[in-house]
Amino acid sequence: MRITLALTEKTKFKKANMKEKITIIETLIDNAEDFAKTSFELQKLKLIKKASANIALIISSIIFFLFVIVFLIVLSVGVSVYLGEIFGRMHLGFMAVTGFYALVLIILGLTRKTLLIDNFTNMMIRSFFKEEKEDAGN
Repeated sequence: MRITLALTEKTKFKKANMKEKITIIETLIDNAEDFAKTSFELQKLKLIKKASANIALIISSIIFFLFVIVFLIVLSVGVSVYLGEIFGRMHLGFMAVTGFYALVLIILGLTRKTLLIDNFTNMMIRSFFKEEKEDAGN
């Protein structure tokens, strides 16, 4: 009888121990799910932050360059009229300014990779890594 009682107590202990292990495993799985969801949300927010910062940079650059273009157009017309008065014929002044812009266009066309594409790429990379350094500091 004593042996049977001892066996039933061992069986009860094993069952209780198994239930406790199952509870611990369930808690661990729940915590892992919560961690995965939180990590996903954090990465999503970081991506949104980087995307919005880059979009803001692009929009502000576009606005800046629009003002530069308007300034250059007004300046070009003024220089063209001035040169036209110096040359004695208005169309010669406009042709001189057009020739200047053609020369600038040829130079930019020949050096666009080093002057434009590489600089723009480097600016975007610096912007991306600057944000990562700020994130690491927080």
